Amino acid sequence: MDLVCIGCYTEPSPATEEIQKICNKVKPQVEKETGKNYGVFTALMYQSQIVQGVNYTIMVYVGENDCLYVKVYQDLSEKTKMTGVEKGPNPPEPVILPPEALSQQALPLK
Repeated sequence: MDLVCIGCYTEPSPATEEIQKICNKVKPQVEKETGKNYGVFTALMYQSQIVQGVNYTIMVYVGENDCLYVKVYQDLSEKTKMTGVEKGPNPPEPVILPPEALSQQALPLK
């Protein structure tokens, strides 16, 4: 049985449908913060941290082999808020396949 460490970030994991839904919710906030509109906004990998709610760091593919690292806080009532965004290192290979087809190899998250 895996133990959950409250306050610790999980190991990087491939994004799930739930993580993509969180990304969809914060996409307008990300676009406002970066001053760009993204035609592609696909969650690739994520880490989570249990606090009084959940903090997420999500690696998001935004097209042209560019990725953003989006930080999100989701409170206990599931209200979602972007808390930070930065351009991160790109994936080690060009992204062509959907997230579920990507390797299970962990990508570095900040």
